[in-house]
Amino acid sequence: MGPGPGGEQCPEVIVELIRSGRISEERIDNSVRRLLRETFVLGLFENPYADPDKAEETVGASEFTALGEAARRSLTVLTNDALLPLQGRPNLYIQGVIEQTASAYGNPVADPLDA
Repeated sequence: MGPGPGGEQCPEVIVELIRSGRISEERIDNSVRRLLRETFVLGLFENPYADPDKAEETVGASEFTALGEAARRSLTVLTNDALLPLQGRPNLYIQGVIEQTASAYGNPVADPLDA
């Protein structure tokens, strides 16, 4: 049995995976550390509650809608049925990646809608 959706509600699954040796305790510690760091960066320790007025301004904002559309159109390959390798050079919208590095894999673009 492996972790899956809703695993946060079934800690006994994680405990069993550690006991069986399928996942190391160190791996869990590293994952928890990353999650706690993101929680801290987002300010959720200091202010864990959303401001309803701010949420109304943010939800549906065109900037986030465009990013969501780009994510929807993006491709995650779970099986390769002759799809890979990609032909040509795909347009890539990148954040947090050096443009020169991304250029080795495709054409970096400034707008997610162009990706």
